[in-house]
Amino acid sequence: MAKHWSEKYMAMNMNPITKQQTEHLRKTSAKFIFVHNKDGNATCSCCEKEINVGHTKHLQKYVCPKCGKEMQIQHEWRMKKNLRNINWMAVAKALDNHTLVIRYVMFSQYGNKPYAIAERARMYISDQYAHPEHYEYKDVYTNGKWETTWKYGRQSYFQFNVPMSCWIRNPYECWTANEFSATWFREINKLDVFKYYPAQQTYDKTRLVSQLHYMVRYGKMNEMCSKLGFNEFMEDNFNHYIHNHDTGISINPRKTSLKGILRLTNAQYKVFASHPRMRVYDMLRICGKDRVEDARYFISHGITAYTAKDIMGMSRKAGASVNKICDYVGSQNISSWELSHYWSILDKLDIDKADKNYRFPKNFRKTEEDINREYNLFLAKQEAEKNKEKDTKIRLISEGIKKNTELMGWLNGTNGLQIFVPECVADLATEGINLHNCLSTYVDRIIEGRTLIFFVRKTDDPEKSYVAFEYANGEVIQCRADHNKNVEDAKVINFVDAFAERLRQVA
Repeated sequence: MAKHWSEKYMAMNMNPITKQQTEHLRKTSAKFIFVHNKDGNATCSCCEKEINVGHTKHLQKYVCPKCGKEMQIQHEWRMKKNLRNINWMAVAKALDNHTLVIRYVMFSQYGNKPYAIAERARMYISDQYAHPEHYEYKDVYTNGKWETTWKYGRQSYFQFNVPMSCWIRNPYECWTANEFSATWFREINKLDVFKYYPAQQTYDKTRLVSQLHYMVRYGKMNEMCSKLGFNEFMEDNFNHYIHNHDTGISINPRKTSLKGILRLTNAQYKVFASHPRMRVYDMLRICGKDRVEDARYFISHGITAYTAKDIMGMSRKAGASVNKICDYVGSQNISSWELSHYWSILDKLDIDKADKNYRFPKNFRKTEEDINREYNLFLAKQEAEKNKEKDTKIRLISEGIKKNTELMGWLNGTNGLQIFVPECVADLATEGINLHNCLSTYVDRIIEGRTLIFFVRKTDDPEKSYVAFEYANGEVIQCRADHNKNVEDAKVINFVDAFAERLRQVA
């Protein structure tokens, strides 16, 4: 069995590129008039006639008096040593009623040396196969010697950028080839898929010739869509093909009805036909044949396919209907991702989310905040077990500060405020949770002696988090309240500054 479906076509004898095609490529590829000396003697690379251009400037535009083509002057004594002119022509050839080959012919010329024209690449396309296959005519090292032969793949000419590089343009890429227009549509329209719907009706001359892969693959589908007035769906699919690297929708080309080609059931097709757009088709395929009503619900509520996939997973996992999840998400003004994440936290805390009071709380934001606080404390406790050594070092620092009699006034409280010194990793984590900031990330810096963190509490409510500040290099680096807001209360600022001043004196 052949490894590649195109092998049997590669084995066919194919006529060489014609003289007409060769001449067309040569003339359209010509760019330069090569001036041999300062007397103006020159050769036109288009008509290959000897001419005299008189006095000219290097790189200026000049119209050949023999063939009338405007080209660029190249003074041979000034032109670049690596001057290169590469151009491609695409020749279409129908191989049977289902298969087409695009033959890529390369024109190459280096400096004022003789040009070469040769077929260097092929792209085989069939309406019977989902993907095209490519071959390149290149030097291959085989059995201890180099030989030029056809090789399956697209390592050299079918690369926009230089292989192993993502920013250097490949000067030898063939994708941007121009059509040999004399026989282009005559050959393409020999395929059955264009029998009643000629290729000219969808071919876009502003795009790469490889668009024929899309046209052949979806030719039958496009014909049916055109007759049914589903033109927007055709455009959606083409844009999807262009922007998603050749991964258009998966069709069944052997079916004779649009429903069969699109792999839809009767119920799915009924929904699709009422609004034939790509987002509707995607939703039907994601939901599957057994969840058509769910697809209908998602479509009518403008829910994206990505979100719908997430919601269906939640529905299966929790045993709740899609409608209930969507209604709840809408009523709480949250996203399905937020609800899914909330449920995952319930799992980690081993809370029975089958209880609707937890799964669908009346006030989601408040319950989520409570659960997150519980989860953060849970994590903090887990982390504390891992950080006993760090706790010991932080406790030594804390005890050293607390034993300093010069600081007792601030630690015991004055003027309604007092300083609290964290004694372990959990203290920092808990305060960070309560104040909605990142205090737990300062642990290593405290242990290494690079900074100190202090909490400010009110003496009439010493257990409640209020303000936290950082002290380093004899300065208060930052002083923040809840949600990292800068402290503006002069009483707190003066209290912190006075403590910092005494700390500098006793340090």
